[in-house]
Amino acid sequence: MTLLLDGTPSIAADLPTAKIIERKDNCGVGAVEFAVATFDAKAAGFNGALQYSWSVDAGGTIVGLSTSSSLKVILQPGPHVLNLTITDADGASACASLSVTPLTVGQALLLEFICRLKSYLHINWFFNPLWDPLRDRVLQPITRADLVRMIHISEATTSLLKQVLAALPREREEGKE
Repeated sequence: MTLLLDGTPSIAADLPTAKIIERKDNCGVGAVEFAVATFDAKAAGFNGALQYSWSVDAGGTIVGLSTSSSLKVILQPGPHVLNLTITDADGASACASLSVTPLTVGQALLLEFICRLKSYLHINWFFNPLWDPLRDRVLQPITRADLVRMIHISEATTSLLKQVLAALPREREEGKE
């Protein structure tokens, strides 16, 4: 039993809780329209084996089991609500709901391109002055290999930027290019 600061018992702190967590990739992209999205259950305060029961509104289709600790679902465009009920061996239960609006395919691609571009530039272009001090250009002039590497990095960056630009919607105002 948990006690509050005034010494009285806290019943709410001992109740089981359930939470739904949307799985996202390393670029932060989670649910995408018409693609399989995964959601995980997080349980706390339960005793013994757990039983899971998932449901999704009419715009979603459950793929596989709806009785495991994770749910795979395909979502149509627009907002959706996922529901989860967790019950333990003693009969205690907790419910959770999550509202989610899947990204369009275009939004997901744009986020992936921007993420790849940031990662590429961070790894290949910028330096950390604490571990890569400025070179003495008299004693260590820029070599042909350095210039070739800079060209390759610039070409790869240009290619990624062109992909991002192609994924962006066209500006409707004139002069905004």
